[in-house]
Amino acid sequence: MNTKKAALIVLLITASFVMTAGVPAVASEVNNNDLGIGAGLAGEEITIMLPGDVPLVLVRIPAGTFLMGSPPGERGNVFENETQHLVTLTQDYYIGKTEVTQQQWRAITGESIETVCASSGNVPDPLEGVGDDYPMYCTNWDRIAGPGGFLPKLNEHLGSTEFRLPTEAEWERACRAETTTRFWHGDVLECGDDCEACSAHELSMWWCGDDSASGPKPVGQKQQNPFGLHDMHGNLFEVVNDRYADDYGNPSGGHVTDPAGPATTGDVVFKGGGWANEVWFGRSAIRLGTAHGDQGQNDVLGFRIAATSPPSGTPDHLYFLPAAAKSAGAEGSFFLTDATVNNAGDAAATYVFWWLPRGADNSEPTKSEEFTLEAGMSVVYSDVLGSAFGLEDGAVGALAVASDSADLLLLSRTYNQVSGGGGTFGQAIPGYAMEDLIMADTKKRLIFFVENDSFRTNLGLMNGTGESIRVKWERFTPDGASVETGSANLPAWGNKQINTVFSGEAPVNGGYVDVWTSTEGGAFAAYGSMLDNTTSDPTTILPQ
Repeated sequence: MNTKKAALIVLLITASFVMTAGVPAVASEVNNNDLGIGAGLAGEEITIMLPGDVPLVLVRIPAGTFLMGSPPGERGNVFENETQHLVTLTQDYYIGKTEVTQQQWRAITGESIETVCASSGNVPDPLEGVGDDYPMYCTNWDRIAGPGGFLPKLNEHLGSTEFRLPTEAEWERACRAETTTRFWHGDVLECGDDCEACSAHELSMWWCGDDSASGPKPVGQKQQNPFGLHDMHGNLFEVVNDRYADDYGNPSGGHVTDPAGPATTGDVVFKGGGWANEVWFGRSAIRLGTAHGDQGQNDVLGFRIAATSPPSGTPDHLYFLPAAAKSAGAEGSFFLTDATVNNAGDAAATYVFWWLPRGADNSEPTKSEEFTLEAGMSVVYSDVLGSAFGLEDGAVGALAVASDSADLLLLSRTYNQVSGGGGTFGQAIPGYAMEDLIMADTKKRLIFFVENDSFRTNLGLMNGTGESIRVKWERFTPDGASVETGSANLPAWGNKQINTVFSGEAPVNGGYVDVWTSTEGGAFAAYGSMLDNTTSDPTTILPQ
């Protein structure tokens, strides 16, 4: 083993023994059929696009119960800090298919590997393992997840709050992929645990026993595990979100649900082994720790990202129709909503409607049956709340459409049903894709608000996220005078309507309203609805 590798291993072992002193013992395809394990486990993948059209792929990991840690006497558990215990993860989640690469880091932060490593004294000069497809190193928890770090910037770019570091339990479940052996590819007891060459490990991990050049290796060159993940053993140790404790923050060693680790120390956990380390460092259960700061900045420590999964069965693309009704309104009106869906793509699309009642927390929305629409076709759902959900009179709220297609076009028409079965022309509101929503700290203006004996105007707001947000507004008279600043908390996928917005200043002809949210990761739709007081025929006002 060369001197540099030995020095790096000493660095990691030293950090671990400091924390465990005095602890009582306690893009190639895997042929899973050949391996004899985990056949058919690989989950769905999602790809998020970073600036510069740089893709980042995540894999869905199913909820479940698994044995975390190592059984008594497992070879390689020299620190005795891996007490085996049952863990249940109640939600599916996503985790990076590979470690975050230098190209992905640069796309989000603008920083090169050379710039980041210049602040660390634990890496060689010149650097080894530099290139777009090489994993990002010289990082630590603070630079990844702290204020101004990679993950906050990623979430800001995506208008999201979902992306984060995995918990230690999420990481280990993803690594094991329903196995209970030392590595996902077996116990491999026929090989030594140091830097010996071993054909049983060569297909699935990088460690000090291969004969490749020194330094981190491009991601994704080894076989993926049964969940579809690369480099869970070796290449780089990976930082997770948990703080370190010898007992996982679970002193009883009992069955735990959705553990997040203790929150009382400054040390963070890292797992998985590195290219410079002996093979036993790469075991599924291995757990070391390091401080947040520069002690973690070296060329054997990187990370992969995670995200909470949307509800099981939710398709990839969401569209929003922020107003839908089957209910009596003011001035003797009765409103109904029709919805049109058009498939502008080249392939058939499947989709479901979500019913989102006004004023409710819609974390678990009611869903319609699944529909299929061939390419180039349109369909109109008359009285969509009745036809898609069987709702009776009195339903007011909004709709989302969840689809496997990015090519749907939608339009809703909400109109006043008049005696005799007819209806007014009504207001038409186009469907919003997620990227069309008003994002956090972006202000939009709605103009042409009228309030007098002939007309009234309402303001509608719809939360386009699964988290609670606060939406703010400011009303202005036509001469530009601010008359009120207001706000509303909108729960998950929640919506509300503020009626007769300028009633206190009537008559008004040409008032306007600014709307925005400062909630991090917030995104919402807004519309104005100006109604004729004689016919209750509404006209849509869209934000600009």
